[in-house]
Amino acid sequence: MAQSGANAFREPLQRRFDFAYTTIQRLRDEGITASVLSDSAAQAAIRRASTTINRVTGQWFFPVESTERVSVPFRRSTIHLPNLIPILEMRTLVLDTAGTSTAQATSFTIESSRYRIDDRFLEMFSEVTKRAGPHVYNQVEKFRPGVLNYALAGVFGMQERRPFSDTGARKIETTTDSAITEGDTQISVADSSEFRAGQVILVRSGTVSGATFSCHAIIQSIGSPNLLNVDPIVLSQAAPSGSQVVTYGHVPEEVQMACVLIVNDRKYGMATEQFRNAQVQSRIRMEQTDNYLYQLDSRSAHTSEANTTGNEEADRLLASYSAPPYLGGV
Repeated sequence: MAQSGANAFREPLQRRFDFAYTTIQRLRDEGITASVLSDSAAQAAIRRASTTINRVTGQWFFPVESTERVSVPFRRSTIHLPNLIPILEMRTLVLDTAGTSTAQATSFTIESSRYRIDDRFLEMFSEVTKRAGPHVYNQVEKFRPGVLNYALAGVFGMQERRPFSDTGARKIETTTDSAITEGDTQISVADSSEFRAGQVILVRSGTVSGATFSCHAIIQSIGSPNLLNVDPIVLSQAAPSGSQVVTYGHVPEEVQMACVLIVNDRKYGMATEQFRNAQVQSRIRMEQTDNYLYQLDSRSAHTSEANTTGNEEADRLLASYSAPPYLGGV
């Protein structure tokens, strides 16, 4: 599956180990037992498979807080991130003269009333200007061209919402009631009533303007009172009591299933030593008689590692989630 779009996958600021597009329990439900992969090995396998999905699709499927600099070619009235990464939430949009011929550096913040989010794009609102006579002309305002002269600070990533709702209802947030530590499988929050199993949560500490990313997790179930049950937490930064917990939706079901398939394909390399030795010895690699030769071939032998996961079904599931082609992109 060749990657769509002109740009190769660009790693977001958050580190690769943080992406985990399915849960250990999902692996267990699909028949990958603890005798095959221990919890720690399963968690490592999930994160490796999720990084593969990022690379193959040119997208990511967790909400990532970041500040991205983009260019606006040909005086368009819309701007977007490389590979058209969806925009979940905008914090600030700043225009400056970086990369332009202006001698004196200047910058200003564009008010949120001047643009709107259209999934993957920011679109500048048009202005209605009255002219002499009875006519009214609609003059579309353009983003100014320049080299990386727009700084978008916000939350980016592809998320699916169930049930589907309007854009304003996609964000749900609360705060933690206690500190989160490495390896925790429960997060105590002030209010869990709006959260649902399967949602991806982003945990950050500090204020909105100065927040520090702490961790991601997929909710396995809602406990009582106000507990979110998750896979063992991998912390990037400390998450004290009062940290913010936000969700924008789910990892798309096809992406979750592709992650399971990739882990299943690679489980012999990640399996416990006792199980791996027993299984590899009993697998038929080649059978030969006087009349024919039958040999199992590696799926990756005739595929490009850069463009496929190594699993045909996973590639099929991910095909519609690849970075879309966009002529004249940044």
